[in-house]
Amino acid sequence: MKYGGTLHVAHWLLDIYKQTNFGNRSEVCYMVRKGKSRPDLPSFRGKVVVDGMDHRSLAKVFNEKKYCYFYDAYTGYSTYAAACGCIPVIVPAPGMERNTWEPNGGRKPGIAYGEEDIPYAIKTRPLLLQRLTDAESKSLDSVRNFVEIIKRHFQL
Repeated sequence: MKYGGTLHVAHWLLDIYKQTNFGNRSEVCYMVRKGKSRPDLPSFRGKVVVDGMDHRSLAKVFNEKKYCYFYDAYTGYSTYAAACGCIPVIVPAPGMERNTWEPNGGRKPGIAYGEEDIPYAIKTRPLLLQRLTDAESKSLDSVRNFVEIIKRHFQL
């Protein structure tokens, strides 16, 4: 028997990271994570820094705040913020151009690269949400296919 294909499992925690606040939002939060050694970090005294929060607490904050500024340009938490309706803003590191951040066209739907990109992030958030839903659906199909292959191979 010949088998092929890729087993790909993607789980974006969309049961936790989803928009529950559809009202007005204000204020901001910050995430530093792997950006902690950046030379351009501001003082976070008196500001809401969400590093280290558990998923449910973080989703709650993302549902309260209008913006979250990310000093870790490559964190998946920016996607979680967008899923909750918070506008994720990647703070470009000194000297980092957009095409370094995202070489394939320089833009990620639903995520702003700098404040000037906020309108783009708002406009493209539905595309990001659709991609997340599609990724989870394809993942389930991949796992189902894998299980069927195992059943056939072992004659279960």
